Amino acid sequence: MTPAPSQQPSKPNKRRTRYSANAVVRKEAELLNISPEFGVSFFFNLMNRVVSSAMVNGECWIQGIGTFKRTEYAARRRHNPRTGQIDLIPGGEKITFHPIKPRKTKEGTPPSAEPALRVRKRPQAVTSTVHRLK
Repeated sequence: MTPAPSQQPSKPNKRRTRYSANAVVRKEAELLNISPEFGVSFFFNLMNRVVSSAMVNGECWIQGIGTFKRTEYAARRRHNPRTGQIDLIPGGEKITFHPIKPRKTKEGTPPSAEPALRVRKRPQAVTSTVHRLK
């Protein structure tokens, strides 16, 4: 006999807590004793410059953070299951972010005294679509 739903043990919640960029920047601004409005405007101005630089030059590298690269994607077909209509989505450009590889440090060894690290696979890129007006 199966126990009632109220008696079954609940599964642990595996959802990660999500924060908006605005909330993170406001929290950091409070910790640095900066006005939250200034922190948010500074962050969004910085990100706009990074994205526009990556769109114009092809990539933008920020030391200690990672690289923003411009990539092109091809046109594709989309099928609307409700109406049965097939649409063509035009190709375009998007910005992909490749985070830097974390440095390994051995206990008791300063980072500068470490031997060169082996080349590892890069972490999966985070993509953000940016439509370019032509």
